[in-house]
Amino acid sequence: MIYTSYFGKRVKYQDNVIQVAICAKPPKGWTGACYKKLAPPYELLMEWKADPRKDDYFGVKRKQYYDAVLSKLNARDVVRDLQRLLPGTEPLWLSKRYHIVLLCYEKPCDFCHRHFVAQWLSENGYECCEAGGLWHEPVEEEADVTENH
Repeated sequence: MIYTSYFGKRVKYQDNVIQVAICAKPPKGWTGACYKKLAPPYELLMEWKADPRKDDYFGVKRKQYYDAVLSKLNARDVVRDLQRLLPGTEPLWLSKRYHIVLLCYEKPCDFCHRHFVAQWLSENGYECCEAGGLWHEPVEEEADVTENH
């Protein structure tokens, strides 16, 4: 299964959960995998950050991200790339043993491109939703996620 979450969650994921950053620049000290093909281009990020409107969530911003990133990708190829990060040979979309969690900076209720990725994967037959219950225990301190994507 494929999930999404954010770096600030700072949890200890179970051993069968592979963490993958899908932002342009992961936090300092990040040692997990990165999949930059899903990262928004810098210019688009700067445009989004300059626009304080939150009501345009699935309007213009979604189309901008789709045109800049998702329209150039094939969901099957993305899932195959993610599959290569897993230790098993069972297909990711069928696996009950291994999971991928796609990470970025924003909290679940905040605007983030990972929500577009989740919707796009789901629309293309690969279930993807915000993570819940994939971890053992929270880490006490908050993550330093002040860096830009």
